[in-house]
Amino acid sequence: LEQQLEQERLDEEKRQTITDALMDYRAQQEKAISPLEDLSLIDKLLLMAIVESLGSDNLKTSLSLTDNLERPLSPLYTMDETILEHLFKANILLLNPMDSLDYTNITESGEVDINLDYAKATFDFAYDANDITSLRVEVKEQRTVNELIDNVVFKDWCENIQLAECVSYLIERARVNSLIPPLGEKMMSLLKARLTTYSVTELISLIWMAV
Repeated sequence: LEQQLEQERLDEEKRQTITDALMDYRAQQEKAISPLEDLSLIDKLLLMAIVESLGSDNLKTSLSLTDNLERPLSPLYTMDETILEHLFKANILLLNPMDSLDYTNITESGEVDINLDYAKATFDFAYDANDITSLRVEVKEQRTVNELIDNVVFKDWCENIQLAECVSYLIERARVNSLIPPLGEKMMSLLKARLTTYSVTELISLIWMAV
């Protein structure tokens, strides 16, 4: 009984240490939030994508990727996680401390290690519902569209999303035909090269014929 009580005490101390570390991390994030108007156009667009796909009705928090069954964020889970990680590190998505206990450990040296599972994690939005509503209008303006035309970062994101869409279709075709998709570096390079001359629709047609 004494050993059991001691273990329970140690577990509670560990939990409290982790909780304190998560609250401290959240506080640091809040101090580092940039004014909404200072965000890059790409980050604004990515935030809106999160809001439309994963946002709760009150526009305060996000659903997890695993709980979102209606509106995919992107063609691939790996791309979804990349977007979430990008906005989390930019302090646009904030850590939800009480929902992050399962993703946090204490190392042998006593340090707290936060290793989020982006598929299951939920986040708080760094901006209030009024700001997000205003941003919804802003990103749909023609001025915003014009700014994207020569935006190199936007071009990179678009290319990655196009690639993800083709990879997603390739995986699905392989699954339907009981094949293992050859998703190595050569295949990635080949798809990227083809996307410079073919549209996504054309490349998907080629995949359909080949797989």
